[in-house]
Amino acid sequence: MKIFMNKKVYVSKKDVRFLVDLGARIPIELNDILLAKDDEYLYDEKSDDEFIELCDEMSVEYFKDIPFIVNYGEYKNLDVEEIRNIACETTVQKNLLEKYYNNLTDEEKEKNYFMSFRIKYLINILIGLIDIIQYKDGSLMLDLPKRQKPSPYDKYPTFIDNVFTKRI
Repeated sequence: MKIFMNKKVYVSKKDVRFLVDLGARIPIELNDILLAKDDEYLYDEKSDDEFIELCDEMSVEYFKDIPFIVNYGEYKNLDVEEIRNIACETTVQKNLLEKYYNNLTDEEKEKNYFMSFRIKYLINILIGLIDIIQYKDGSLMLDLPKRQKPSPYDKYPTFIDNVFTKRI
């Protein structure tokens, strides 16, 4: 699950682990965070529901472009039944694709390798939807980031901004 707030993105550790296990390129900021931690940091399942805060603009844009990590903001105003319906539709898609893929020959699977990734993506989306459902019905405790009040100074450029602004 990912949450966009205050020009930052918060990503659950299990989704970061999904990206790493998939061999996906990750933003430099996230890579630096992971390198600074020990090897068990990402694979400690007790802390799967913790969020990693990323502030860099490139990191935020990177996660905006990833459709297979559920964006909490798209579901927070839906009721549990609506989210369940979306999860059911996603499950049907995954099952149909899985059935089709499993009936392919090995040679056809090699040509259509992207299907296995699509199945993994749909599974990851389902995991995120289940987390949101469980959070909304109270069976999963998530420490979601709190919205901070913007500083009154945020709308004014800082001295450093003025010094380094490109003048045309």
